Parts: sequence; C-alpha cells; structure tokens
Amino acid sequence: MLRSLDLIDQRTLQVARWIALIGVTGILLIGAGTILDVLMRFLFDKPLPGFNEVIEIGIAVAVAATFPAGASGRVNIRMDLLSTRLGPVTLKRLECVGASFLLVFYILLAWQFGRHAADLGQQNATTVFLEWRRAPFMWAVAVLISVCACTQFIVFLVSVRDMMDSAITHRTSVLGVRAVKALSDGRFWLGVMGTLVIIALVVFGLNQGIPAAADVAQRFLDAYG
Repeated sequence: MLRSLDLIDQRTLQVARWIALIGVTGILLIGAGTILDVLMRFLFDKPLPGFNEVIEIGIAVAVAATFPAGASGRVNIRMDLLSTRLGPVTLKRLECVGASFLLVFYILLAWQFGRHAADLGQQNATTVFLEWRRAPFMWAVAVLISVCACTQFIVFLVSVRDMMDSAITHRTSVLGVRAVKALSDGRFWLGVMGTLVIIALVVFGLNQGIPAAADVAQRFLDAYG
C-alpha cells in the first residue's frame, strides 16, 4: 500500500510536469507574440489584430496548466518559523492540516471556475474583436484546476501517511528511551532483586514450611491426643 501510494505520487508528478510544460510553452508563445505586437506597433504602426484578447483568455489557461505540477511538487509557500521549536510529530500534523486546507481551496476554486464557465456558456459570451467563445477556455481552466485538486488529494494522502509513520516512530522511540532509562536505573534492579527474593521465600516456605508445620501438628496430637 505504501509503495503503491509513492508510485502514484511519482507518476502524478511526471504527468503534472508534462502538463506544466505545455502551459509554460503557451506562456512563452504569448510572450513572443507580445514582443512581436510591440515591434509591429513601433515599426509599422500595425498591431497584431485581436492579440490582446488572445492574451486575456490564453494566459489564464497557460497559468492554470502549471498548477498541478506546483501542487504535486509541494512548491506552495510554507511558514517554518517555529519548526525548530516543534517536534517532528507536530510538524507532520501541521503539514497534514496545511495539505487539507489547500485541497479544500482547490476544490472551491475549481467549482467557482466551473460555475463561471457555465454562466459564460449560457450567455454565449464571445470576445469583442476575434469573436471567440469564452466558455471553452474557462472550462479548460476549471478542468486544469480540478486536476490540481486531484493531485493535491494525493499529496494529502501522503501527508497523512507520513504523519502516522512519524507518530508510530516517535512512540516507539519514546518507549525505547523509557526502557533504557528504566534498565539503567538502580531502583529498577533493586525492585527486580526484591521481587526475586520474595518469590524465593514464598517457594521455600511452601516446600519447607508446610511439612514442618505438619510435623509439629502431628507431635502435638501424639502428645495430647
């Protein structure tokens, strides 16, 4: 189970990186188009037709394509100011809580983009100059963020597993330390020796005391019976 979860996490990261590569390529193409648009404006006073609309709807899809890789790679901002003062188990618990909050955020974000895309589809909204429909691009953003939510869910499962492993390791180490301290404590050995002495006296009493008492009782009966 643990190995399969790690394998799923690794495969998810690989797929997310390929999706991010497509998004980064789109961002670079938009950047190159922006440079070309500025040059066209400066040299020929003829900008690229409708390129502002391409930037408006294209950059959203391109940026959303990088979200799954960011979630799978754990590149979100982390506050570790108190990491040196907290124990390893507490840190793992906080990481699990942070992963759960981020998962809820991605789910809500995908839901809201889905609602926005549905509204644009009902309105049949299009761009002004190129007359491209806006809804498909917003649906693409919603799908990519949904993929990011699925990726974050895997990250959450991994954080839960790490938290449980850390707790088990911590408990085992604490029990081991306590056992070592107990074994090295003189009172422990004194208690052990006292217990052994008591057990030896009880066994000796049962083996020797009962026959001796029986012999005394028999003599008493013979003398006064």
